[in-house]
Amino acid sequence: MMANERIDVGVVYALASSEAGRLYAARATGLYGSDDNGASWQLVPVADVANYVATAVATSGNTVFAGTHGAIMRSEDDGQSWSLIGLAKPAPLVTALALSPTFDAAGVAVAGTAEDGVFVTGDGGLTWVPWNYGLIDLDVHAVAISPNFSGDQTIFAATETGLYRSANGGRSWQRLVLSTGQAPWLALAFFDGTLLVGSENGDLLQSDDLGESWQAVDLGQWQGKAINQIVAMDAVYVLAEDALLRLGPDLTEATRVEAFLQQTPLAMLPRPGGVIVGFAEGDLMAFNL
Repeated sequence: MMANERIDVGVVYALASSEAGRLYAARATGLYGSDDNGASWQLVPVADVANYVATAVATSGNTVFAGTHGAIMRSEDDGQSWSLIGLAKPAPLVTALALSPTFDAAGVAVAGTAEDGVFVTGDGGLTWVPWNYGLIDLDVHAVAISPNFSGDQTIFAATETGLYRSANGGRSWQRLVLSTGQAPWLALAFFDGTLLVGSENGDLLQSDDLGESWQAVDLGQWQGKAINQIVAMDAVYVLAEDALLRLGPDLTEATRVEAFLQQTPLAMLPRPGGVIVGFAEGDLMAFNL
């Protein structure tokens, strides 16, 4: 069921929420925040930065990171104040952000970029280092960090031509051989230790052993639809090119929660009782589950 929260001020690339409940939307017209569960949104002012594009956002506690062209914006007070950390030149476009499960203690986070591969921080985001040894495809669409990162040091990067894995915290990468070939991979998520990856060609795969072996997930009539995001909540929700799908507890039996007939959904964020979906056309809409 669709609620009436919506605005239209630029493509929505990513969504996140802080520990205090503030919502964030990375948009073509900047980073927007909501303090009323998505009922209204305001542009987040960043000192010394004007007319910026926000292309990714991730949070841990009240620490917020937002990606932009050539830099990562960092806030330690839930968006009240910001520092701008420039990345190695030529200035990359940040496309994805992921924080380790122990970020507050270890300070590890990963950023994917459109043409310059992966950047890793180990000091809470104060400095970012490009680590791309073995990463042949530098066009990164999504990144994910293992739930047991402190033990296995495993990171995944979904790229335009394949899926890559690092078993040493990002220092080196290995391309994984998948039966689906070289499809652009767009989405990554962990659900109870199971890794799920989705492609532009509509393939959805799952692995219970950090990418050593894979099983295809049957999406039924929605097979072949581009998978833009995967979110793990009480169940797994898949944002396809024209529908929001829910998978059963054994990651089978896909059912449609919502249909999107004239808009392309790109980002999804859990909220009490439902989700907020961001669209390429600029809308932000809330749906009950």
